[in-house]
Amino acid sequence: MPKARNITVNELMKREVITLDEEMPILTAVGKLLKNKISGAPVLNEKKEVVGLLSEKDCLCILTQGTFHNLPSKRVSQYMTRNVKTVHSTLDIIEMAELFIKTHFRRYPVVDDGKLVGTISRRDVLRVINEKM
Repeated sequence: MPKARNITVNELMKREVITLDEEMPILTAVGKLLKNKISGAPVLNEKKEVVGLLSEKDCLCILTQGTFHNLPSKRVSQYMTRNVKTVHSTLDIIEMAELFIKTHFRRYPVVDDGKLVGTISRRDVLRVINEKM
């Protein structure tokens, strides 16, 4: 049985990632989140680089900012969280767990060489405890 220190993000991450385009209409993005039953998704630019993250919380801002009636012209880029923290696929799982403990994030985009290669969630890390330890 491998020790947790030897397990990397690459071994646990989800490789099939639902993504959003920064120029996508916000209503289309909300529909995509709901259809796929996910709480958020990485936002990519035309070069397929991660430029943000759109979460349920970001989408709720539509109502609180009083912009609900002007939605058709609003884009994902106007609501997404910018300066997204990402992780590399070679990060070991102990360091990943420590990162989750220190932050409020539930998932991180995994980026290698500037490109999105997957996502890792708290639940993915917890599976190590259940399956490998």
